[in-house]
Amino acid sequence: RDNILNPKNRPLLFCFLFFFAIAICGYLSVMIFSTPYRDDCYRYFFNTQVGALEALRALGFLTEYLFFLSNIVTDAAPFTQILSCATLAYIACIFLKTFKVRVLNKWEVVCFTLIVVNPYLLEIMLYRFDNFFITLSLLLVSIAAYLSSQNKSNYFTIQSLLLFLSLFVYQVAISIYLTVFVYEFIKKIRLGTKVIHVIYTMKYWFGTLGIVACAYIPFLRFLNYCKSEDGSILALPYNSENISVILNNIGSYFYTLYNDWSPNII
Repeated sequence: RDNILNPKNRPLLFCFLFFFAIAICGYLSVMIFSTPYRDDCYRYFFNTQVGALEALRALGFLTEYLFFLSNIVTDAAPFTQILSCATLAYIACIFLKTFKVRVLNKWEVVCFTLIVVNPYLLEIMLYRFDNFFITLSLLLVSIAAYLSSQNKSNYFTIQSLLLFLSLFVYQVAISIYLTVFVYEFIKKIRLGTKVIHVIYTMKYWFGTLGIVACAYIPFLRFLNYCKSEDGSILALPYNSENISVILNNIGSYFYTLYNDWSPNII
């Protein structure tokens, strides 16, 4: 029913094409800039894969191998960036369905262009190698959030699997799921629903997060990407140093958001 290629679903197809055009126009200057950005230079010199195994991104490594049909990384930009634009456009369509937007209402649809083009995605698009694999992880998480919003038991396994697999492509993408989860939770509370009832109605959200966390924690011992001086993993509050790093990172995150948005009335 939600397939954008379904002839009966032409309005959603037009939304996809609209978002895709916005993405192409928004990132066109990046695509024609043709200048390596940060990690790109490292990949040129040392043939370093995007799906770094030390960062526990094995699925990203496999996807990259299938994408290039080789273990040699290839600068396929702007083709990868065009694919990312298409992926972001599809993600926007997913959220039109997630938030039950009337696709025939042009103003409501226009509001979702910020999902496709925004300053926080700009850095992702600047990467010539990484961009498509990051947006792929965003897609997995977005589908998981959409299925969770349906609140159906028969989606529970697939939404949990998609969220779990996304962690092996690009871990930070899970923030999309958490953001939509918090939004839905607060929305229900604001409507006057009792907390206990909200928790019950969102049991599949909670269940998915719980199962994914339990399934992923054992893999953290293989994570060699971010470790403290004593060799412990910074992602786990193992000692005071790790706790301090985690708190500082959280503080920096919200401080960045505050600096970005507080001076700007728009």
